[in-house]
Order: sequence, then structure tokens, then C-alpha cells
Amino acid sequence: MTMQDATGTDTAELPEPIGPSRRHVLGALGVASGLLSSLGLNHPRAWADTPLRIGDQKGGARSLLEAAGMTTDGALPVQWSLFAGAPMLIQALAANAVDAGVIGDAPLVFAQAGGVPVKAIAGIQTDGTTTAIVVAKNSPLRSVRDLKGKRVATLRAQTGHYLTLAALRAAGMKDDDVAFVVSVS
Repeated sequence: MTMQDATGTDTAELPEPIGPSRRHVLGALGVASGLLSSLGLNHPRAWADTPLRIGDQKGGARSLLEAAGMTTDGALPVQWSLFAGAPMLIQALAANAVDAGVIGDAPLVFAQAGGVPVKAIAGIQTDGTTTAIVVAKNSPLRSVRDLKGKRVATLRAQTGHYLTLAALRAAGMKDDDVAFVVSVS
């Protein structure tokens, strides 16, 4: 896979990813640990019989917490809810169906811009190497500018949507220079 900047210049030839990097796993574990600490899961509570309702996407946070042994002491019962993506988790937070959840930066920005009453209580900064605009290997598209008039598939209000908008603007294009498809809110 070749990575390109906003002008379409090749910047690096990247090897095919084989799984999450150590940095990403440790970063995610840090977020999960921070979530537990900020919610007081490392301290017994008087209301320990009331479960903490945590929203998760694809089992990511739960798996990390369990692997770290952070859910086994029983100080606070946890009720997990699985969501297909951040927009659904954000809706559950807004409806008070869950107490907390882990989402990416772009879904948080879109939610807050839309007036959804959510806030971040912990976070990490990543280097962005896991997010890219991709096309088929044999595609004639070689730069962001080549996307003009094309259809781009991404989930609305997700990181891919945010990345595409930022790339279009960096290439001097407008948001409506592409047609977004598979938009789910």
C-alpha cells in the first residue's frame, strides 16, 4: 500500500498490516485503564451492587480490561453493552442507557458539534498511522484530488468521514466535491 499526502505525492511504501501494533494495544489499554480509574472502578463503592453500564464497540474495551485483569476483583459489577459503532454508543449515552463508553476523537467532535450532551473524561493521542483513505490496488485514483465527483464509502460522523473531509480541505477541495455513501447517523 502506498501512502500519499493531500496533493497526491507518494510519501511512503507501507507494508501490509498484520495486526495491531504494540503502541496501539498499549494505548488502548491506557485508555481502558484511565476509564476504569476515572469511573472509580479501582475503589470499592457503597453502591457496588449497582452495575456500571459500559458501552463497547466490537468488544474492544472489554477484551483489553479483561486481559489486564481489571475486571476480576468484583469491586463494582459491570454491565456491558455492545454497539456496532460510535454513533450508536453516543445515542445510548445521550439516552442514559449506558454510563460510559470508549469512542474515537472524530465521533466525539461530531457529537459535540451536533449538541449531544457528552464529554471526554480521558483520552490518548495516537500517531494516526492506522487511518487512511484507501482505493483498490488497480484503481486509477492516485491522489485526493482524483476523488472529485466520486463516491466515498464511510460511516457518517466516524473517523473515516472526518479524515476524508480534512483531506479534501487540505487538497483545496470542498466537502461536496465527493458524494458520501453508506452514511449512517
